[in-house]
Amino acid sequence: MPQVTSATSRRVIKQLGMQRSGTNYLEKLLRLNFRPKDVLVLNNQLGCKHHAISEKSIRTWVKEKGKLQFLLDGLDSMYYSVNVRNPMSWSLGFLQHRKRLGDKVNLKDPKVHIEQIQAVMPVLRNWRDLLAKNQGRAWIIRFEDLVADYLPVMKEISEYLGLQPRGGEFHNINQEVLSGGRVAKSKYKRRSYHVSGKWKSELTPKVQQAIMDTMDWELAAFFGYLPDYD
Repeated sequence: MPQVTSATSRRVIKQLGMQRSGTNYLEKLLRLNFRPKDVLVLNNQLGCKHHAISEKSIRTWVKEKGKLQFLLDGLDSMYYSVNVRNPMSWSLGFLQHRKRLGDKVNLKDPKVHIEQIQAVMPVLRNWRDLLAKNQGRAWIIRFEDLVADYLPVMKEISEYLGLQPRGGEFHNINQEVLSGGRVAKSKYKRRSYHVSGKWKSELTPKVQQAIMDTMDWELAAFFGYLPDYD
């Protein structure tokens, strides 16, 4: 991985990611473990983190919002963090979230899952191209890896940035550093559910087959997911 030689340059990270893929969790980890003077984390600045992005869209956002003009001169040195999630798990999790918010969603209807997969594939293609164009300054964060153990993920990001964490060691957002001397409960109470693939039991065979038939699995493989993933 690349090492940044300048110890004084501020790293700018533009976050991107699928809904319900741990982008908020990662943002908190970044803000906790790196000093603001060293790392500027952008979530929905420069464009919605869940949407496709381009230099043109970034420049349009800056012009319309009248903010972050200073970043336009440094787009060639910006970092990109892309959160992804297994397509089946993502469709289930996102639709469950919509249902909790009050939407009338039938989780057993293959059509709603097909719509979600069809909608996210163009965005994933955009991010794939972004990652290829910005090698050395862009990385993939798999939801399953982040939930299983945040530490390897943060160490990998640290290597990309060429920065050590504040205080010399990494902390999770649920550790005592944020909870006044007591250990708070984990953000992901169902960690084994997400990591082991137990979520599949909540998808009917018809829904699973619909997602399998709809997803571009060559695209999914770029992000580390295979059709038989479980």
